[in-house]
Amino acid sequence: DTAEVPPHLPLGEANPSAGLVHAALDPFANAVHISLLRERRSPTPETAVYLAGLRSRFLGEGPESLNSQERTSLLLDGDSMLTLHRELWRFSKDALPGWCQPIFPQYIRLWHLGS
Repeated sequence: DTAEVPPHLPLGEANPSAGLVHAALDPFANAVHISLLRERRSPTPETAVYLAGLRSRFLGEGPESLNSQERTSLLLDGDSMLTLHRELWRFSKDALPGWCQPIFPQYIRLWHLGS
């Protein structure tokens, strides 16, 4: 078995948010992505507030609520990527954000979790 990107997650130019979603949801992709990021200094208080706001929008409104620069800001921040991953996997099935509901079951099956 080889792990594949779930079919409900279109990749490429058709969905510029797909990489962020995959890196946030997929346990392996998340771990590899974070491990490849350069070590960064602790963010300034302003940057921390900015990133927290982006994470909140991503979780509540979905990745399409973020522009390219905002998605990149999250992708370049290891703490944000780890936080997004943990938060998404903490949701119960019934409490998943609406944007995530059609995608998440694919990851459950991909990783053979739950039945």
